[in-house]
Amino acid sequence: MKLNPFTKKQKNTDPTRYDELCAQFVDLDAQLVAAKQALDDAETDHATKAKEYHALESRSNSTMWSLQEQSLFDEAARARQHEDECRRIHNQLSIEHRKLRWRVEAPSVLKRDKSELKALVERQSLLQRDLTKARARRTQLQERADALNAKIDAERQAAAQALIDSEEEHPAVALPARQAEHEVVVAALVQLGVRMSEMEDELAVIPDPIRKARHAIHCGQAHLAETELEESLPKFIDVIARYTVAQHRAGWGRDTDRHEIEVPHAVQEMARARLNAEMNA
Repeated sequence: MKLNPFTKKQKNTDPTRYDELCAQFVDLDAQLVAAKQALDDAETDHATKAKEYHALESRSNSTMWSLQEQSLFDEAARARQHEDECRRIHNQLSIEHRKLRWRVEAPSVLKRDKSELKALVERQSLLQRDLTKARARRTQLQERADALNAKIDAERQAAAQALIDSEEEHPAVALPARQAEHEVVVAALVQLGVRMSEMEDELAVIPDPIRKARHAIHCGQAHLAETELEESLPKFIDVIARYTVAQHRAGWGRDTDRHEIEVPHAVQEMARARLNAEMNA
């Protein structure tokens, strides 16, 4: 995914916390590339030295190590240790890289997830409306089919009775006049039933992608909120520090390196309402 924050821009004289995270990500990305190259080189070097040692060992008929075997074994062991260290560094950088990527990609990913959620919800509403209309149409068509069927049965019985009562040797048979119409209505009912089944199947599975899209948005909002907090925190960290130190000196608090803030319920509700509004913005 291309990230606009990583494109070249003019120097920002007043960088935000998000700008700082983007700069950190670019630097960390370069470190990760270098670490991957170092790991690849270390793996190749270890494999080469181990192969040389095992080849020499397989050719030796002695039960004692030669100086060359000992030397190759030591080199392979050092190469293995170096490979393990490179892998440790690469794995650590990979974890940091992944966490930071979530932070810097949050704005663009959040925008995408909100579009996906909107499309899913609109699709769900459309399916529900279409299914309601289809059910109403099915009721109308079924009533029409039942009425036609009753008339056809009456016409068929009358035609059969006419054959019985006729004195002609080969009397003409009067076919029900509404038979063709009834067949068309029944065919329409079958097609409508297939379409309704498809809509019901889609409606049955759509709540899961909607739930996942909402969860993705919640995660994106959490990443953005973390960045916003880090940006705002320096503005009042001195006040918090003064409070914790004063509390501790007065014997009213145990910690000077942390402070738990109680968020009023009303403020929580306002924050929740704003987050919900942002989901549909």
